[in-house]
Amino acid sequence: MYPILYGNTTKSLTALKDDQTVGLGELIEAKEVICTRSANGVYELDFDYPVTGRLYSDLHIGGVVKSKFTSKPTKNERIGVYSINDELQLFDIVKISEPMIGWISVHCEHCSYRLNKRIHKPIKYGPGRSWATYMPEYIMGGTEFSFVAAEQTSRNINLTVVRPTPVRKVLMGSEGSVLDVVGRGDFWFNNNVVAFFEDAGVDNGITLEYGVDILDYTVEASIEDQYDAIVGYYEQDGTVVSSELVYVDGEVSSPRTLLVDFTTEYDSETVPTPAELATRAQTYATANKINEAKITFDVEFINLANTTLGQAALNSDEMQIDLYDYVRVLNRDRGIDLKAKVMKTEYDVLLEKFRSIEVGTRQQSLAKVIKSAIAKV
Repeated sequence: MYPILYGNTTKSLTALKDDQTVGLGELIEAKEVICTRSANGVYELDFDYPVTGRLYSDLHIGGVVKSKFTSKPTKNERIGVYSINDELQLFDIVKISEPMIGWISVHCEHCSYRLNKRIHKPIKYGPGRSWATYMPEYIMGGTEFSFVAAEQTSRNINLTVVRPTPVRKVLMGSEGSVLDVVGRGDFWFNNNVVAFFEDAGVDNGITLEYGVDILDYTVEASIEDQYDAIVGYYEQDGTVVSSELVYVDGEVSSPRTLLVDFTTEYDSETVPTPAELATRAQTYATANKINEAKITFDVEFINLANTTLGQAALNSDEMQIDLYDYVRVLNRDRGIDLKAKVMKTEYDVLLEKFRSIEVGTRQQSLAKVIKSAIAKV
């Protein structure tokens, strides 16, 4: 499909989302229209447009573009608590290059980036007080955004905003954010709705096999976030309490200890003991798999509907991939057989298919995969 240009407008996000018109028109002369998304991170749209294009004079910084971002159909039961996809998403034009050889490059950010410019008041959300329910009340100047979270990632955490902070940083951009306090999870941005889940992906048993579905891939292994021990501590009003070193099983070349601040998980009247902090540190280490190295695959694959998966993939929810979903990556020649999570996607809006995906996984035993990667190079 072609992106739709609404130009500079004072319409609300809700009004733009519900607008069924084509605004100022479809950007039919655009090329290389790519939507890039990454797990808990980037959500951007880029395209090139000719200076001879019909809507060239209407492209301005601050304008709004509506575009597809995935081929995954809307599916209410996909996660269970939220209808996750609007077919079209809203993007703000934030950068336009100077014309070169008759073309300009336009860079857009998903409307959720507006939360970078909205400020959250200092406040403490305690257990039983859902941050997702009450957050709109604490955004200075009000907000068009609503927030959705599963019970266990909303009501049962201690979240403290100690100073005026951009809302997006409160969600996932800094120490003490929702993502930091929960420990792990997936944010999903659906126009002006922000949803947070323990795991937003589904596993439909899809296998991407090198030489069949995969055109090419690169493998990167990192031990930057791999540890064999953890120390938890509490610091409040001059009182500091620390656990002893808590060891976890892991294959590291030299001792590596993770230091975690659990202060925000306790109220001002409760000071944890070293033993309690050690127990909390052990739980954190297990939940976040700190002993496992990270392996990332950047996969360029053929449109699944044109592969051995068959034409049924075109109309089957179960045969399509999206951000956070799980896939099996298989290379029989190199002995690689891994279950991995989609961590980044590049979607070709005009062709309505993914151009590439990046999948990541954590594996305790790296030797076989690293050896295979080296052999491939």
